[in-house]
Amino acid sequence: MGAEKLNLLWHYLAKHAAEDPHRPFMVSDKGEVSYGEAMAKTEALAKGFLEVGVKRGDRIAMVTPAREEFMYAYMAAGMVGAMWLGINVRYMPDEVRYILSNSTPGVLITVDVFQKRDYRPMFEEFLNEFDCIKKCLVIGETRSPKMENFDRFMNHPRPHLDAQLKAREETVEEDDGALIVYTSGTTGRPKGAVLTHKNIIRNILVQDKRFFIQKSDRWLLHFPVNHVAGATEVAIGALLPGATLVLMDHFDPRDVMETIARHKVTVLHQIPTMYILELNLPDYSSYDISSIREYLWAGSTAPREMVEKLGAQGKTLITGYGLTEVVGFVTYTNPDDDLETQISTVGAIDPEFQLRLVDKNHQEVPLGEVGEVAIKGTTVMKEYFNNPEATREAVDEEGWLYTGDLAHMDKRGYITLRGRSKEMYISGGFNVYPREVENVIEKHPAVMMVCVLAKKDPVYQEVGRAFVVVKQGMSLTEPELRDYCREKLANYKVPKEFVFRSELPMLGVGKIDKKKLAGEMQDV
Repeated sequence: MGAEKLNLLWHYLAKHAAEDPHRPFMVSDKGEVSYGEAMAKTEALAKGFLEVGVKRGDRIAMVTPAREEFMYAYMAAGMVGAMWLGINVRYMPDEVRYILSNSTPGVLITVDVFQKRDYRPMFEEFLNEFDCIKKCLVIGETRSPKMENFDRFMNHPRPHLDAQLKAREETVEEDDGALIVYTSGTTGRPKGAVLTHKNIIRNILVQDKRFFIQKSDRWLLHFPVNHVAGATEVAIGALLPGATLVLMDHFDPRDVMETIARHKVTVLHQIPTMYILELNLPDYSSYDISSIREYLWAGSTAPREMVEKLGAQGKTLITGYGLTEVVGFVTYTNPDDDLETQISTVGAIDPEFQLRLVDKNHQEVPLGEVGEVAIKGTTVMKEYFNNPEATREAVDEEGWLYTGDLAHMDKRGYITLRGRSKEMYISGGFNVYPREVENVIEKHPAVMMVCVLAKKDPVYQEVGRAFVVVKQGMSLTEPELRDYCREKLANYKVPKEFVFRSELPMLGVGKIDKKKLAGEMQDV
């Protein structure tokens, strides 16, 4: 099958399945799946994709939390040369609709019910709306003739397609897209970063070396799998060396502690918000988490108290910086760095990649001065799917990706983040782009004007505050507007505060003076 090349994601699954088929690949409270079992299911699903007409370059979209089916679909998509993309289980219909309209998937996969939300009615509507969808699979009960049970579809014997699958596998190349991760932009319209097999493998090989990941590790995966933290950093981070994924389909601080103790997790990678919530549990010290050998974090700046408490446990601490468009981490601290370095910096670029800080003309700034982070190397995405203009704006002809993040660098090459030039903020580890939220609020018939800014929060790091001007002669209350937003946006995007004003400060060019509003925020 060409798996000996190890230049496609599924090659690693095939390698470990051949060498150690009984080694546990995925573990959860439902049971255990070995590498051998996972490989067999992946091949079976790949033949199913061929049967329904999935072609090289097609997309396979999936709404699911972290559970074993996502890895089968992710690996099987790569096996037939398609691109897998996850859709957040929190997304509302309009958010899902846009992603489907942009990605035009040939196969749509969803869980039936998750956390009391039934996804099947929404997907049945999409089946009537999108002609591109050849097959809709449901993990669980279907309740519609238009949908098919995922397990039944995957496990249906198709020996007549063995040769066709082998032939397709040989056509797939390392520069083909393997994964699309949707990340919002300043315009408020999500962009799908296309990450190739090479992008992902080259980045994660570096990551695993920097994190000292071993075959014996058990890595907790409780991130959303539509995010690079789940789909690349953890999932592929465990796959490449043949380690074990411990799957949780949700985050709850107490459940995390119990899962660590029950499944002997050795690697814990989280955002600071997660650590804070766990450390604040009154019975935190009563859990047996002695199996953990290292704590990893990214996504936002970590509070001093958090780092000090983790450091006091005598475990390895590593943080870093990265983003969707480069697969994940590209800078790292070292385990022997002092706590101050772990708190105030995000480490230095790994030698595998290049990083520079530039001014608005993309010229490198002097050491110590603040500039925009630019990254170059094999980890930089192929493109934004179906969006050449956005691709040209983000990546120049020499291959430099301009991130919009501001930082300064010290003599060691360590960088300290200073802000984001593109206004995005991070709430509970999720990227939130104010313009996307403003677009939704502006559509309310009673809203004349809105501006969303980030506000510091002790738990979520940052939350949204919306300044709203209501149209003359109309009325609108905070609960009404919050409910409206909840119908249109994932909950982490809904502003935590709504401030109603009779007017907003304006610039001479007719734009809202966001800088002045930000300065007034403490007075609100």
